[in-house]
Amino acid sequence: KLIEDYMVLLNPGELLMKSNNLPNRAYFRTDGLHMSLAGYVVWGGEVRRVLMEHEEELYGTKQY
Repeated sequence: KLIEDYMVLLNPGELLMKSNNLPNRAYFRTDGLHMSLAGYVVWGGEVRRVLMEHEEELYGTKQY
């Protein structure tokens, strides 16, 4: 197998941007670069969703 067979790429832009394609300031610190706690909550939720979606592939069975 190739490394790509074990990877899932996530695009955080869609989650962290507003409908006008500008960063949602609520998800970033005042520097506009680093995520705020709210940003990490959103990002963490997406990581969890994808892990749960691929759970059986990762563990051979559903864990939760």
